[in-house]
Amino acid sequence: MGDILKIANYIFTIIFTCEAIIKILALGFDKYSEEFFNIFDMVIVIVSLIEIITEEILTNFTSISLNLSAFRTLRLLRIFKLVKSNESLSLLLESIALTMMKLSTFFVILFILMIQFTLFGMQMFAGNLRLNIDGTCNLNKFGFPYDN
Repeated sequence: MGDILKIANYIFTIIFTCEAIIKILALGFDKYSEEFFNIFDMVIVIVSLIEIITEEILTNFTSISLNLSAFRTLRLLRIFKLVKSNESLSLLLESIALTMMKLSTFFVILFILMIQFTLFGMQMFAGNLRLNIDGTCNLNKFGFPYDN
């Protein structure tokens, strides 16, 4: 299974590299670099080539094992190219982005409340929950934190 994925990775990298080279030759580098998605594709192609080259060098010449699969996650961002051609998908992603912006305020308030209740709990119950020598908990004073 690993060999099949490796071969598929090589094939797709070659296809995307050829696509980028053909577009650069057809449009010229100045015209090619004017569009954001062309630059994005070129970055992904360069990262893919760097990943393949370093993986081959490290596995063939050294005993160091380096996991570069994090670079492969950048390729998933190619799905955003579909947004240009599909209006309903564009509308859907726009509404998701607006929803996330509204939820960000909620998560900031939730985080502040969590910090406050964490500090409150640490102040109230700090030092009152202790383990016995045999590993059991002593909860005799846990309900009354200010009793000494």
